[in-house]
Amino acid sequence: MTRFDDQAASLRRLSLGNALSASFAFLGGRASGVTTLVAELGIALGVTHGRRVLLLDGHAGQPLLRRFNLSTSETLDTVLSQQLALDAAVSPLGGTINLLNGYARPSVLAALSDVSAHRVQSEYLALTRDTEFVLIDAPTQTPLLAAVAGDIVLVLSPDQDGLTETYTAVKYLVSEFGRRKFNVLVNRVHSLDEAQHWFSRLSTVASEYLPVSLRWVGYVPEDHWAKRATVLKTTAVQSFDTSEIATAANQLAHALPLWATGSGVAHELFSRLCDAARLLEPDPSEIIV
Repeated sequence: MTRFDDQAASLRRLSLGNALSASFAFLGGRASGVTTLVAELGIALGVTHGRRVLLLDGHAGQPLLRRFNLSTSETLDTVLSQQLALDAAVSPLGGTINLLNGYARPSVLAALSDVSAHRVQSEYLALTRDTEFVLIDAPTQTPLLAAVAGDIVLVLSPDQDGLTETYTAVKYLVSEFGRRKFNVLVNRVHSLDEAQHWFSRLSTVASEYLPVSLRWVGYVPEDHWAKRATVLKTTAVQSFDTSEIATAANQLAHALPLWATGSGVAHELFSRLCDAARLLEPDPSEIIV
């Protein structure tokens, strides 16, 4: 019996079938491995489980694009600034998976005219018409994408810096956007006990100072095959399917419908993003000259 048997059995019991049009923002500290996790989970959903998936990269440096060894494309920021078609920021990953470079400065989103916003929203709706899951690699420093996602998954790494960075992001999302519910996935640990230890530490500090609910959704092991897949510009799910990281990714992909709470939000993501960016812009009447 492997150490994943208990987790796998639990996930199978809890999985509830389809959760159409669900969006999940994954965010964590700099060493939490969010990009690798989103890549592995996206491939597991699309290739292994046959789901229709959109991966959304919220970083200016386009780590997901580089993760798949694709040529640099436009970002949502340049699409909006230069009035390009949204397709210029989309890279097909094959089969049922697409990648959207969704980085955009909040100031650009907030300043978008109604006409331009309507055009891009229409193109986004066309892109996601048949999409079942949007997985967002969300930046922690400016977690605007996380704020508007249907569900948030905190990716916690087993170190003090990761704990601090994750808590800071949660505090911002609570204070600025009223988010209260967070899923927690512990990454790069060596055992279930270690994962539960770090989850407990985050739960303790968060519950003491913030009005939040944290839900444990699992853990992903430290695995050298994940690092090898990164170097080779592939995923462990595709190339090392018997590895611990591939097993964990497939189990989590099977359970992902359970995590979803916001039906239909994936199709509204762009319009919600623009609205949230405008909330961050100062009211001209309140600016003191």
